[in-house]
Amino acid sequence: MKSGIRETDILREIEQASRKAGAQGMTTRELAEYTGKSIKQVLRLLRIALEAGKMQVARSLRPRIDGILSPTPVYLPTRKKK
Repeated sequence: MKSGIRETDILREIEQASRKAGAQGMTTRELAEYTGKSIKQVLRLLRIALEAGKMQVARSLRPRIDGILSPTPVYLPTRKKK
């Protein structure tokens, strides 16, 4: 990234946000709002985290604009093995 903030810092922030969301996870839009980054930046960082095995994708029912629940991709941190 070109800014002074390191990718690892933002990835850590995304992981913390996802942990706070609990079992439901967070959408890219929610993560972007939480971190103050653009959706494009969040997607790029999520891709890095997914490839590194730090995050996983799940589906959660979220209301669409018409009020109907629809499966939506959400991101969750992977659980550390003890």
